[in-house]
Amino acid sequence: MRAVLTDVRRSFASPWAIVSLVFLASPFLYASTFHYYSPAPVYRFADAVNGPLVIAYPVIAMLVFVAPFLAEWRHGFVRLTATRVEFSRYVRRKFAANAIAVFIVFALVGALPAIWFLVVDPALALTDYPTASEYGGTITSMQQFGRLTDLWLISPALYITAYAVSSGLTGALLSSVGFLTLFLVRSRFLAIITPLLLFVVQAVVFFSQGWDLYTFYFAFEQFGVSPASDHTLVVPLALLAVIVAAQGLVLRARREPLVAAIA
Repeated sequence: MRAVLTDVRRSFASPWAIVSLVFLASPFLYASTFHYYSPAPVYRFADAVNGPLVIAYPVIAMLVFVAPFLAEWRHGFVRLTATRVEFSRYVRRKFAANAIAVFIVFALVGALPAIWFLVVDPALALTDYPTASEYGGTITSMQQFGRLTDLWLISPALYITAYAVSSGLTGALLSSVGFLTLFLVRSRFLAIITPLLLFVVQAVVFFSQGWDLYTFYFAFEQFGVSPASDHTLVVPLALLAVIVAAQGLVLRARREPLVAAIA
């Protein structure tokens, strides 16, 4: 476990991780600017965690850990390691480190805007929000925005934790698909873009069938969508978990090709 945590810390020190955090923080920074107009805290939170950048999340998830790992691969460190330790154990360690690192990043992307816009900002009255009459419309309540929001009625901390965990799991599972694909195909580029291809293809198919709330897209953009049952969030997570498990079974049955893949 110590080796896994060391790998996680190293990934956070890489330039790729910094680039990914800058991209992920950009909607939050925009929603935090003083010139940004919003009728209520929930609208600011929605804009901070949603938007067109969501479609780039699969690529950003690969930057956090897989990009630094590929640098080790390119410089021959992975090949050297394969001659010194049990390679399948090494891959499991890197797989766990990737999942943990990406989970932390995407959990923070969900938790920090929620804490700031839904708790700190209203509590300290940092923003002078208009009344409903001044706004000229109805200021939507928390429960009208999306999934898991009923948890807010129980405890804001519970809702924020659930939101962060679901966001972190989605990012971690998508990046895990890409990480394991590195050992299933010869093309590293194809492995890197596999999460994005999966993300886009699943969205096209599901949107065409009217199953849009079950897409990986809305697994990230879970706040700001039409009210829906919480199980619509469980389905995409379960689907990703099944894909990762299937990849793991294939790799387990192909131990020799696993080592050969790094050549």
